[in-house]
Amino acid sequence: MIVLSWDIARRGGGESPATARFDDFDAWCAANEGCDARLFVSGHLLHSLLIDPALTLVDEEAVRAYAGQQFAHYHGAPARQWPLAVWADGPQAGACALHALDLDALRASAARHGVRLRSVAPLWSAGLGSLTACVPAFADAGPRAL
Repeated sequence: MIVLSWDIARRGGGESPATARFDDFDAWCAANEGCDARLFVSGHLLHSLLIDPALTLVDEEAVRAYAGQQFAHYHGAPARQWPLAVWADGPQAGACALHALDLDALRASAARHGVRLRSVAPLWSAGLGSLTACVPAFADAGPRAL
């Protein structure tokens, strides 16, 4: 697994964040001991599920339970162990399952190097918050494309 790193702490006035490439997460952790990290995972390592609004799942726990059932149905028993990132916003809801990466191994690597893993999320979510801050209409109900 290749790790690309953006160091936003080194970002200067208007410049792009400093970037670096590592052969794996452990190598990144060794080079960044004691820091905080937010991990954004490529869509190639995830299965995603957009939930039909007609199901009216009321909260993230309901979304988590439904998504777990769906992933297990389509991908078999191993899917029951996949970590899930879920979201629910009114009638809109979905989930991403981390199927091709061992999250416990990442956490162990981070702990060995004193790295505080603050979050793990789908890569697509990285820009969503800043996009809706810049273009509030993007958060309105209905289909949107980026």
